[in-house]
Amino acid sequence: MLIFPREGSTGLLTVEGSTYPDYLSVSTSYNTEVGAVTLYIGPPAGGSQSIFCRKIVVRVPTGPGADALTTNAHAPAIAISVPEPGNQLPGRRWTVKLDTSSDSYAEVTCTPEGFGNSGFAEFKTGSRKVGFTLSQIAIHPIPGDVEITVFEDSSYQPETGYTTRRSFYDVRKYQGILYFHSLRAEPSFIERGQSATLLWDGSPEADYTMFANGRPHPEHNPPSGGTWTSEPLDDDTEFTLEAKTMGPGDTPIYRQLTTSVKVDNANKRLNSIKVGTINAPTAGGRVRVADDLTLGQGKTLDADHINASAAGAITVDTHLALATGKTLSVDKVNPSTTNRAITVDTDLTLAANKTLSVDKVNPSTTNRAITIDTDLTLAANKTLKVDKVDATGGSGTLTIGSSRIFTEGDLTLGPGKTLDADHINASAAGTITVDTHLTVEGLFTANGPTDMVQNFKATELGLGQRSSFTAETSGILVVLCRAENSGSTVRATVKIDSRGYLPASHADHSNGNWGEHCFAIAVRKGARCEILVEKKRGNPQYQVGWYLWCPLGKGATMAEIEE
Repeated sequence: MLIFPREGSTGLLTVEGSTYPDYLSVSTSYNTEVGAVTLYIGPPAGGSQSIFCRKIVVRVPTGPGADALTTNAHAPAIAISVPEPGNQLPGRRWTVKLDTSSDSYAEVTCTPEGFGNSGFAEFKTGSRKVGFTLSQIAIHPIPGDVEITVFEDSSYQPETGYTTRRSFYDVRKYQGILYFHSLRAEPSFIERGQSATLLWDGSPEADYTMFANGRPHPEHNPPSGGTWTSEPLDDDTEFTLEAKTMGPGDTPIYRQLTTSVKVDNANKRLNSIKVGTINAPTAGGRVRVADDLTLGQGKTLDADHINASAAGAITVDTHLALATGKTLSVDKVNPSTTNRAITVDTDLTLAANKTLSVDKVNPSTTNRAITIDTDLTLAANKTLKVDKVDATGGSGTLTIGSSRIFTEGDLTLGPGKTLDADHINASAAGTITVDTHLTVEGLFTANGPTDMVQNFKATELGLGQRSSFTAETSGILVVLCRAENSGSTVRATVKIDSRGYLPASHADHSNGNWGEHCFAIAVRKGARCEILVEKKRGNPQYQVGWYLWCPLGKGATMAEIEE
């Protein structure tokens, strides 16, 4: 966290700073919190003059009061970091001296050693800052703000002398922000294939994340409760544990601790290796690649078994070719980017109880086919889209269990092929259209309304009139004749193809009543139909006949088929 400047500063140089950790937690009776304060001192931004400095003194309050950074003036261990000497900042090094003779403060005096006997540092415009770090500080047990004073002997013109100037900055101590200490491995040296146990002391409400050699450990095994056990190790491993909690103003606070575990007979790590053959020396041995394995152009990886351990993945950016008789056994195959495809040039066989989960299956070349020798199961809300479904073999069938619906596209049967179904249902306003023959072996039952009769028409025929037509579709031919005067008789006859004239209707007028008679016959598609009305006896003026053609299906009108 940045330190906070106070009013009243007179220094020519500017001071920026930070603390580690970001929020300094106060010590408790059962735990000593340790922190550090770093000050970066240099020229102000946008300045136009060089600043000359011959001494910097940093004063830190100590003692029993809440305004002290630590109770022990002898506790701070001073470390210094300065930029390499160059044209912008003369001085090969800075000399640092710690004075703890006072009971109320500790002072750090920093003096530059210039070239020759110059004894000053020149901070030119835009030059880098010099950093001073006070580390290993046992933080005071009482929260509050600590005022740090920076004294500088500085001048714009050193030949006229130097003036001591002061700047004031606050560092804040917080109550119980994050307790996190002492990450350790027990034991720290293990045999190959053993697991490591890590222990630490920390706040139980914090969230922890474990990193192994800089990589986050799988989330299914999160560290908690002050102890964690790794997977079996075959390599030296550096573990970093990160703790996270929320600080003032809901600001996330992170802190990390690191430890390492040594493994006996560990894997060898190489940046590059060029060999003719890599051989695992024992029957149960293996060659392990922790990072990327890259094969040169035209080279081949020949392996009996390739295993991506714990949540790892094998990525193939080009062709993956299996030799004859070899098997690729995987839990998941995933094209990693959009429009990537997995191409299989031979049979793809799934082991028992394994699942192939894909968004699209595409036979890539002409006359290629996808053959499924067992059940094909679609997950919920998934769709099977194909150009052709071919049940191969003499007794091959396509079986669709439960209620399966074809929602898109046409279902076309090839010549001589049969659709064998127990139930065909056109859902919600759907229609089943058959553009060629529909053959039903057995009973054809319609449980709902049908629309099978269209374009029917009645035609009147006088005595001696003959009408003929060819049935465009199967239908019902109805013939009626009437005798309207006493003692008259009229007859209508029908000829279907070559079966000759069939008596269709014979009407007699007797006892003062009209005589009527009706006849109906089923006619198949393509049949030649002829209807003739004939007088038998009586006055022909009152003898008449009709016929009604009722096509089953979408037939032509009588005007279109009458001859």
